Amino acid sequence: MYMLAIDAARTSGFRDSLYYFRRNPLAHKLNATQPEKEFLIEIGKLGSHLRTRSVTLITARSAFKSHGSKTLIGAYMRTCYPLLSIV
Repeated sequence: MYMLAIDAARTSGFRDSLYYFRRNPLAHKLNATQPEKEFLIEIGKLGSHLRTRSVTLITARSAFKSHGSKTLIGAYMRTCYPLLSIV
């Protein structure tokens, strides 16, 4: 299960994912490929302005281990695949 790194960063109080990964070097991150970005844009989970920019994903488990349930509860949780969900 992956979530957008910017969502994990903002729910943890960081202004962007760069600061989040500097403070959490053990977090497991993954860069989204172009087909994955296109899929996320198509289903409405990602804005179209990020089509050409780098999009970083983080495992939900490492976000939970770093900052607890506040990253996974409610509207903050976004899954990459519509059939999977935690809540």
